[in-house]
Amino acid sequence: MLPPPNGVVTTLTDYGLDDPYVGILKGAILKGHRRAQVVDLCHAVPAQDVEVGAFFLAAARGRFPDGTVHVAVVDPGVGTSRRVLAVLSGGSYWIGPDNGLLDGVLSDVGAEVLSVDLDAVGVQLESRTFHGRDVFGPIGGFLAGGRFGFRALGRRIADPVRLHGDTTPRVLFADRFGNLVTNVSQDAFEGRVASVRIAGRSVGMVGTYAESSDASVVALWNSYRTLELALAGGSAAAELGVGRGEPVELELNPA
Repeated sequence: MLPPPNGVVTTLTDYGLDDPYVGILKGAILKGHRRAQVVDLCHAVPAQDVEVGAFFLAAARGRFPDGTVHVAVVDPGVGTSRRVLAVLSGGSYWIGPDNGLLDGVLSDVGAEVLSVDLDAVGVQLESRTFHGRDVFGPIGGFLAGGRFGFRALGRRIADPVRLHGDTTPRVLFADRFGNLVTNVSQDAFEGRVASVRIAGRSVGMVGTYAESSDASVVALWNSYRTLELALAGGSAAAELGVGRGEPVELELNPA
């Protein structure tokens, strides 16, 4: 049984807040469902960075009520023949471009993936450069308001684009605190990592930020359930002089 849409629509983009793009996207959602409750998930995804966008989007899994619609737009291929996807996963609906942005939710067991038929849903393409306004926002609003049921959006597919990038341990991004978030999974390495080498330094593992008592960089498992490098009261990124893509070496406990 499909979860009934609850009227909540989240938005994730790389638009930033300096331009009117986010507001216009929200307007498109509200035109599709004027009583929608629109929640900003994130609009600071690095420009055109699908991998980080997918990471941020996956962090929303299980954090919203069933029936929430998530609209995600990080779309370097806007205006091309790339497909528009609608995904049912984990009790929520996910709308975005078929470029790997939905990779985290596609991994869930039982995920159902549709290629949206734009003609069938009646979206009006005013521009080839702003599908957030013309495609993703309206579809999110239509789905949230019940104008279209999920399975009426398009046909089921088995070959959505997945991310198959570099899996070596590295920094994915630095957050606004200067914490360095890596792609090292807690589920795979918890209890096994003694320390971490980064930028020529050996960094010890702790449980909380406050355990950086000597004002040194520390490593810990964060709320994303990945390895993070942090500096209490400061910026690990600035202290180490590193950012996205910096390799990290795991120093493991003896087996």
